[in-house]
Amino acid sequence: MTSTARHRERQLLGPNTENVYKAWAAGSTDDLGAYVVSDESDSMDDVVTDNFRKRINEGAVINNPCYYTKLGRAVSGSTLFRHYTNTAKTTLDYTITGPYCARAYDNGWTPLPALSLDIDVLIEKCKLQALAGMDKTPYAFGEDILEVKETLDFIRSPLGALSDLGTKFNRTYQKMLRTTRRTNYDLLQAHARVWVQYRFALSPLVRSVQDALEAFQVEHSFVPPARLTSRGFDVTEDTQARSAEGSFSFTYDENLSMKVEGKATILYTVENPVRDWNFRLGLRAKDLPTVVWQIMPYSFMVDRLLDVSSFSKGVMNLADPRVKILSACYRRKVWKEYNITLTGRNDSKSTIYSGDTLNNTEFRYERVPWNPTLSDTLPSFTPGNVIDSATKITDLVSLVLNKFNPFYKAGII
Repeated sequence: MTSTARHRERQLLGPNTENVYKAWAAGSTDDLGAYVVSDESDSMDDVVTDNFRKRINEGAVINNPCYYTKLGRAVSGSTLFRHYTNTAKTTLDYTITGPYCARAYDNGWTPLPALSLDIDVLIEKCKLQALAGMDKTPYAFGEDILEVKETLDFIRSPLGALSDLGTKFNRTYQKMLRTTRRTNYDLLQAHARVWVQYRFALSPLVRSVQDALEAFQVEHSFVPPARLTSRGFDVTEDTQARSAEGSFSFTYDENLSMKVEGKATILYTVENPVRDWNFRLGLRAKDLPTVVWQIMPYSFMVDRLLDVSSFSKGVMNLADPRVKILSACYRRKVWKEYNITLTGRNDSKSTIYSGDTLNNTEFRYERVPWNPTLSDTLPSFTPGNVIDSATKITDLVSLVLNKFNPFYKAGII
């Protein structure tokens, strides 16, 4: 197999320029320079493999790196600025027209600092998800079986928490005129108890019942392909903005945004796959370590900080001699956009009638071959996952209120 590295570049648009002019009231005009108002180019570094399609159809595994970059600039609008000889603005001094933001940016402007998104952690999460997803079972009933006692206790009185909540409401209403901080806390704790039972007892039970019905009704004649694919995906983004003053007291608004998508892919095979009930229901020996972890108290909260469940699945997959990894790679897509708009001038003798906007864009794509190892199963510490949504925040607060009362002791409630 012959492979050759290749580099390509293209100019997709421009570069096109426009001039900034300073027209004096006396009649003369100064040309302040030509500045790029539209420009777009891209480049790619990849690998060319002879007879690529034919080799793929014959079963060859080809896994090559690829790097693509696209840069763009666009200016919208045009600045119209007038300066007068007095604060009453009755006598015109000069007028400036043209892409003034492009002029300011190209003449030493200091843009917003780069956003500090941790792309490496994002890729690590994608790799871990892909490793954990190999040889995945259609259903996972191990946790339900080991927690059958707790499930039966909940079914015995599924509306107990709702009854408690009604009692607390009635008790609070009767004591409304002499409410104490403790009564308020009892009511809040009742809310927390209902949420905890809904989130971690009722909802999982309903999903388990649905999965059980589906598992016993679906036809099992499906034959998986010889080659299987496992993927991990994650995304992160951030923005920042500011108002700043530049040369000659001109003021600008700036916006910077960045979005990163990560993805890891593993192509693998499973030798002598057994698609029996143990496989379908998630009751294989390799599933046991993960199940034991998941029935530990508050393991789901720990997983949000440190994904131990995916770690366990990934380790078991790498240790399984039947699972053979044919190839693996990860890719990241990065979008960046920077805008700067002329908004005014800190000068009582000046008037901005219109301001232009400079928009710089950048897109990068990278695909990198990857050799999965045991170190890729180590989860990253992600404290932000505990409170990255309203539901997770409610989970955390409800669990705290349901187990102990730090707020009451501190005099907050």
